[in-house]
Amino acid sequence: MRYWRDLLLWNLLAREPPTLDRLRFLMEESFPRSMRKLLFGEYDRDRVGRYAHYEIDRKQLLALRDRRSLDAFTALLCVAREGELIDEDHRHSVPTLCAFDVLPYVLHRHAQLRRCWHDLYACLERVFFLRTYGESGFYFSFLHERVEAGLLALDADPNATLDPMSGERETDSNQAGTPAQD
Repeated sequence: MRYWRDLLLWNLLAREPPTLDRLRFLMEESFPRSMRKLLFGEYDRDRVGRYAHYEIDRKQLLALRDRRSLDAFTALLCVAREGELIDEDHRHSVPTLCAFDVLPYVLHRHAQLRRCWHDLYACLERVFFLRTYGESGFYFSFLHERVEAGLLALDADPNATLDPMSGERETDSNQAGTPAQD
């Protein structure tokens, strides 16, 4: 019960994001080593114990997305909130698209979240999905029905691959493998 109560996800769904320092601390301390490697490059900290926070490129974000895990979902939301805090639309939009792609997989694997997924979706929509970008007011259509269709597809075939909104990732033979599980 404590695991679900203390999930980092709840902090990310608050109307006001954590401070940038707090968010970065959570990113550094909350994820397994393999996830930190994707978020920060190398696992090693600098001489005073801090990770270097630099812009995470699209390839890294898609690698996180392709893990299809709760940790990856949460990490993508952290990166999106970081983009929000530093007011850089592209650093919010791509991780949000990736998190949306991961959502059906996470809900399918975690009955605890699936039971309340409509409420969870409403929170995600309020905080992440209804955002407009730039002066033109560009936005993405994050459809509730798309998540529902993804869940039905995964119920029918747990190994189904859903079409991602965030695009395809180029893979080579060294990167082939199955998505990580929580």
